[in-house]
Amino acid sequence: MGRRKVSVAVVCEDDMHRAFVVGYLREKKIERFRLVVAPKGQGSGKQFVNQQYPPELKGIRRHPKERRALAVVTDADELTVQQRERQLAEALKNAGVSHPLAEERVCVVIPKWSIETWIACMYGVEESENNKIAKRFEIAEAANAGTDLARLAPQTSAWGPSLVEGRARLAQFVQKCGPIE
Repeated sequence: MGRRKVSVAVVCEDDMHRAFVVGYLREKKIERFRLVVAPKGQGSGKQFVNQQYPPELKGIRRHPKERRALAVVTDADELTVQQRERQLAEALKNAGVSHPLAEERVCVVIPKWSIETWIACMYGVEESENNKIAKRFEIAEAANAGTDLARLAPQTSAWGPSLVEGRARLAQFVQKCGPIE
């Protein structure tokens, strides 16, 4: 059984993000990760991601010949996905780091509200990703949902726009990470 020979730094707000994205990437045969997860109870997860994104991007650029990649996961919450993307771009700009180039192995996914909203939309528990949901999922459920997202065909009629876009970005990212060897 082959795997993709790439090491992915995963920068994210919490363990739900980590479990979801790692579940997706493992299903796509990516097995090496360095996890950069916001510490619980120590401030804003968004702020943590804003602070960690620039140095992590610089880190993969410092070693262009190595098979390194970067996945960033952050919620939009009350913002639009585009507003959250602008915040991340501003964090890069403030740190003097240029925006990722199309050919770089970098993926930024931004669920509207939360990963839990994506999970609820995937499984038909919620009809709109624009609603903040009360249901909480377990970390194992997030990992399973990430795995399922890697296996499922896009459900553009049932899924919200940020989930459809996030899945497309993850699929492109996996392609950039190289073939299974």
